Amino acid sequence: MRLAVRTKSGFTLIELSIVVIVIGIISISSIPALDRLSETRQAAALSEIHAALRSVRAHAFALGDPAGLHIDPSTETINLMWIAPGSSPGPLLDPLGSPEEPIDLAVLYEDADITSVSLPDGTTGSGTIWFSSGGGLELYESDGNFIGPATSNGVIVLEGVGQIMIDRFTGRIQ
Repeated sequence: MRLAVRTKSGFTLIELSIVVIVIGIISISSIPALDRLSETRQAAALSEIHAALRSVRAHAFALGDPAGLHIDPSTETINLMWIAPGSSPGPLLDPLGSPEEPIDLAVLYEDADITSVSLPDGTTGSGTIWFSSGGGLELYESDGNFIGPATSNGVIVLEGVGQIMIDRFTGRIQ
């Protein structure tokens, strides 16, 4: 005579509890990694702005034309700009002669946030930090006409990471 053995399918309450506890431990241990990811993105955005400032300053030195970085905190974008002789400000040209595309920090560095921008004319908000051919900061009208030397340092503040300061006399980027 053969006895049929009937088995139950499913999980016990203890097995389910252990799985839930293990998932909870894994989730809690990943939180510091997410914080580091956010800090890394913010630091990368600060580094991107720093590199863009160095690039436009080098352009002004090399070609003798004013070059600047237009910063818009409301859209989290930066544009590399220059003023060609006899023309209005426009995008800086890449080595192939095409206009440089705006850099969208909100897309590239999700957690980065430009908190404030202090411009070399003493105002705050959206505007352009212009470098002269000598490296210092200068002021220009929107049509490209020269106003004069900068009246204050440029300062760009990113939330959680720090700030970049540009000396108005020397153009030194700190």
